[in-house]
Amino acid sequence: MKKVLVLSLALVALGGALWWWLIHHNYEEQTCRDLFAQAVNDADNLHLHAKAFRELGPAGAAFLADQLVSKPSRSQRWYESFRSNFRRWLELPPWPVSSAGGWERECAKRLLGHLETKAAPALCRRLKKLQPDDKNRVLQAMGELGPAAGDEVGRSLALSLDDASTAVLAQAIASLGMTLYRPEEIVPKLAPLLKHPEQSVRLEAAYTLGTYAAHPQGILAPLMEALDDSSPTVRANAARALGRLGSQALPAVAKLKTRLDDPVLPAARAAEALILIDRQAATNYAALLEQPLTAAERSSNDYFRLIALSSRLRLGEDPKDLVQTCLRQLRLGHAAYARWEAVERLIEAKATTPDAAEALRKAAEDSNGYVRRQAMKAGRLPMPAAP
Repeated sequence: MKKVLVLSLALVALGGALWWWLIHHNYEEQTCRDLFAQAVNDADNLHLHAKAFRELGPAGAAFLADQLVSKPSRSQRWYESFRSNFRRWLELPPWPVSSAGGWERECAKRLLGHLETKAAPALCRRLKKLQPDDKNRVLQAMGELGPAAGDEVGRSLALSLDDASTAVLAQAIASLGMTLYRPEEIVPKLAPLLKHPEQSVRLEAAYTLGTYAAHPQGILAPLMEALDDSSPTVRANAARALGRLGSQALPAVAKLKTRLDDPVLPAARAAEALILIDRQAATNYAALLEQPLTAAERSSNDYFRLIALSSRLRLGEDPKDLVQTCLRQLRLGHAAYARWEAVERLIEAKATTPDAAEALRKAAEDSNGYVRRQAMKAGRLPMPAAP
């Protein structure tokens, strides 16, 4: 009889606990959905976003994945606004937390950790069921996680290389370049895409191969062929990738020289590549490089100017405006690749000014995981604490 009574009490206790959990879980879920519904309807309300993330923490990150795909007609604008606000939060003064903006910055930092550990599985689960436009949004979010995204995200991106949509394929390639998932598996799949009929796929493949350049097996010949591509941007990205191969790309020197008369971007990338492949030899034919570097340096586009100024640095010159150009690119560069290239150049230039140190500190908290990774390569930066 006592055993029956004890068992009955245990079942009642278990039922009560389950009932409490369901009520609490449903309340938290509904609260989270309500906050995010408000955020979607009021995409520019920075403080409303902050409230959702501050109060809901990891649950907010999981529902971020839901919102990316549950309201296709409105979530694109919300997501783009979120990314913009997120970067603005990270640039706010950190202390005191109670001050205007302080909470937003702190919750943005916490959300970085939550996104990497909580939202990624939810993004992967939803990816298979989406239309191409919605897939692109999720693939972009995966790429933003950077190298810390993990194998589950990497596998989802790799599988997306077989997607029938060229837009999805191009975004998957770009995101793989930010996560750096399994080079030995991905690089052989990217090289054939340099001949894809769609320009967007070819230019992303060429740029991402440059990011994976530490793994050069089988890509030298395809990249040299890509120097003849009909698209100037593809040629520029192929030249960048060859330059990042260093001395392993010596067979490409003659062909790179033929691209020095190209439009500004591919010509500047060709000059940059020639310097990176054999710096000593490049100093001997510096006169050949002068015209493309000068054209890029005089451009109104800071991205072009950064290529030229960093190339002059490698030739032993002292380009006065290099650091300031990097800082402008970090401050105004909307594309993640522009920001991480600026970080790389700051580190290469061994910039030690207070402005440069502050820019690298902010870059280590960038909303893009690959930018953060590049910034943390600077020896003066501490590794961030685990969330």
